[in-house]
Amino acid sequence: MRQESRICSKSWPAKYAVYDLTIAYKHRCPLFLDNVLRVDPSEVHFNVQRISFNNIPTSDAEAGAWLIDRFKVKDQLLRDFKSQGHFPQQGAEEQVSTLKSLLNLTVIIALPTGFTYLTFCSRLCKIYVGLACLYLACITRYKIHPKPILSSDKLQHCGKAKKR
Repeated sequence: MRQESRICSKSWPAKYAVYDLTIAYKHRCPLFLDNVLRVDPSEVHFNVQRISFNNIPTSDAEAGAWLIDRFKVKDQLLRDFKSQGHFPQQGAEEQVSTLKSLLNLTVIIALPTGFTYLTFCSRLCKIYVGLACLYLACITRYKIHPKPILSSDKLQHCGKAKKR
């Protein structure tokens, strides 16, 4: 008999979701040569929709029909974008705070820079990295298989198909 579904959506918590991403270019879609020559498009717009796993059908036939409907919605979004120049309910650029953007950029640059400095310039981190490499080399050489610290029973059950 046929299996219901391989994604095991019934066993996933409600906080898990699928993100439907639609990308539209304002004037024209970049060509392959534009990507090779690193020519940036003038405007790129994103539409992201969060779909909870609870809203995705579990049977193959229903999931197929749902997927076709999602693509019809995406086609309509792109048609609306082409006629209006923006996605429905799109926020304006003026709503983005410059101060918040600069703060985010500073954090995004500072954290990796700091960790890179600690990794390559700090003696304590060099000792830690050396010990971690020694540990990994030993368990690989002597074929030691340590038990995982964290395990998830849900992931183990998800891999097993239900038979009817």
